[in-house]
Amino acid sequence: YEQSATIEERIAAFEKIEFPGGPFAEAAPDFHMYGLAKMFGDVIMLRTARKYPALRVNSVDPGLVYTDLILKMPKYAGMKKEETGAQSPEEGVEGTMRLLFDCKEEENVV
Repeated sequence: YEQSATIEERIAAFEKIEFPGGPFAEAAPDFHMYGLAKMFGDVIMLRTARKYPALRVNSVDPGLVYTDLILKMPKYAGMKKEETGAQSPEEGVEGTMRLLFDCKEEENVV
């Protein structure tokens, strides 16, 4: 991976890892790759927080959001939002927006 010069080479190198993971690897490969990307993002945030304890580091996972991505999953294929228990995209982004704009520095609480 470190020797990859282009984004295409990096993607190809990542795909060579062949992470077997989870129930969606074959049934919903788009969701599987999305989940892996979220996991790696969380790991980067954890490593950064541990390396720089004085730095405030956040990672937000919104949970299940009703988009075309979940409709590719066999469990949710063809379902309406109300049937899935998923949030709307607007609801899914709420946590991120609160972290960005609602922080009260004097309380050091988000």
